[in-house]
Amino acid sequence: MSLSPGYIKNIKIVFIYSSSGRQDENLRQDLEKHLSTLKQSGVFMEWCKYPLDTSHFSDDKNNHNFNIFNTSDVVALLVNPQLISVIQNTTSFSTEIQHILQQGKQEEIIVVPLLIREIHGWEKVLGDLNPLPKSRIAVKRSSDTDGAFHNIAEGLEEIIEKIKQYHQKAATLYEKQGVKQKVKKMRSRLKRLQQKNPRFAN
Repeated sequence: MSLSPGYIKNIKIVFIYSSSGRQDENLRQDLEKHLSTLKQSGVFMEWCKYPLDTSHFSDDKNNHNFNIFNTSDVVALLVNPQLISVIQNTTSFSTEIQHILQQGKQEEIIVVPLLIREIHGWEKVLGDLNPLPKSRIAVKRSSDTDGAFHNIAEGLEEIIEKIKQYHQKAATLYEKQGVKQKVKKMRSRLKRLQQKNPRFAN
């Protein structure tokens, strides 16, 4: 999975959303504009709308969603009444969301709810997660929507920085382990050489 120790790579965020009308789509577009700096910094962003239109995917349409989620570092859920309703009333989507939440619990990915429009009881559906904005006030309800979007962007930047630090430490540790293995092999070869030819012994 994406958070397994390995070399440093570009961070991938998958945004899952569902729109019930023009208002939801406008809010999503405004969010995307506020996140433009993340894209410029090399963060790869994938937007997945539910119910899902698979026409633009080139891979197996039956597995494209799991492929996307399984190669992501962060899954951001744009919380609004429509998304929660789709999760509750669509068996296949509910199964996928539960799979994502389980990955989050196992720290294989980071799952973060983005509170776009207010919906009572979203925690009962998604579990005990730390949402953005940090105020836990939905963007649409906020008196300063730009400020709320800015808070979301800052929160995602903090998450991305932590992931980068994790990969940096993992890569450094991997390199150190690689050096240790090389030294161990060299010592083993020298020992065998000494056993075969006493001239190489100190």
